[in-house]
Amino acid sequence: MEHIDQHHGGQAIVDHHSHQIIDGGDERAGSHGGVDVDLMEQHGDDRAHQAGDHHGHDQRYAHTAREQEGFTPGVGLEEVDVAAQEAQRQHGQQCTVGQAHPHFLEEQVQLFAGGQDEMNNTGTGYEEARLNYFGRVNYAYKSKYLAEFVWRYQGSYIFDRSNKFGFFPGISLGYVISEEDFFKKKLPFISFAKVRASWGQTGNDLIDPYQYLASYTFNDLMYLTNNGATMNQALKEGVAPNQNVTWETATQKNIGLDLQFLNGDLAFTIDYFHNKRSDILWKRNASVPGTSGLVLPDENLGKVQNQGVDFNIDYRRNFKDFRLGINLNGVYAKNKILFWDEAPGTPEWQKSTGKPIDSGLYYEAIGIFKDQAAVDAYPHWAGATSGGYYFQRCKWGQCDRWQ
Repeated sequence: MEHIDQHHGGQAIVDHHSHQIIDGGDERAGSHGGVDVDLMEQHGDDRAHQAGDHHGHDQRYAHTAREQEGFTPGVGLEEVDVAAQEAQRQHGQQCTVGQAHPHFLEEQVQLFAGGQDEMNNTGTGYEEARLNYFGRVNYAYKSKYLAEFVWRYQGSYIFDRSNKFGFFPGISLGYVISEEDFFKKKLPFISFAKVRASWGQTGNDLIDPYQYLASYTFNDLMYLTNNGATMNQALKEGVAPNQNVTWETATQKNIGLDLQFLNGDLAFTIDYFHNKRSDILWKRNASVPGTSGLVLPDENLGKVQNQGVDFNIDYRRNFKDFRLGINLNGVYAKNKILFWDEAPGTPEWQKSTGKPIDSGLYYEAIGIFKDQAAVDAYPHWAGATSGGYYFQRCKWGQCDRWQ
């Protein structure tokens, strides 16, 4: 893939008052391959004003670029479709207001990070960037045997250099069994039938950035100098760095069946799915006590599973004056936590591992007190009376039932 980092040919007309792209050019080349570069957004706002010793500066920028190439040759009974793309996005902001007095840091990244003496400035800033390469390859033979391979190679500013990029592939296979002669003879009332299976992965980076770096934040306390006349801002350690933090991965598996009847008017689809999310970004805030004084970063420690069956029945029929449509769908799914951080020594019946997400601990009502004698004979809440519920009694994980 040829890398393109600027426009080739065409023109871009810019309104210099609003700094927005009004029109742009692109270049496409070749019948079997092409390049498509779109400058989707690039704008800036650069202002400065002066009033005495105070100066202001605000600059915002964003850039999105995409390039792609592909071809779709056909050879006899075979069909091949190949496509690849690159997408990148970078945006950020720099804003400073006031007069700088750098008494605290020799090299300040932002003006807000300074001493309190004579400080009358502030500032903010950030920069974000992502780069994605992705593509697919489709193959079909006699419109009967189908295969597809997709891939995505993602880069994110969120992670350390060693973990910035993640590779997430996917593959799917299909068999249009209704194209077979024996199927047409044995089951002529089924106009279309396809069996399919797929496996694929996706990545997630939606956490606070730069957790791989040691950072410092301002403390609420200050220390005094100059015989108590000067208050100085103090720093404290922020989030403990984790250089191993990386992409969260979701692995999806699916097996499905598609059927059509009545020349396509009636369609039925059923799927079994199994999704597993691993390396879920979560804080180890249960096994590490708060008395440690640590502000812990996100770690790739969680695992969750979700599986089930869904179906869809769809009926469409065109009449002379109107169109009839009826749809019925449903899903049955169960999820459970495979692993996450829990406090050591937690009894098994109190753990959430192995149970559905957001499940809680509850008392199990197993009956109703029929009279006061029953209340007196069984452990109960204070104030319990006849006609009230009584609950299953457990001790050290062993439960009994009272009759």
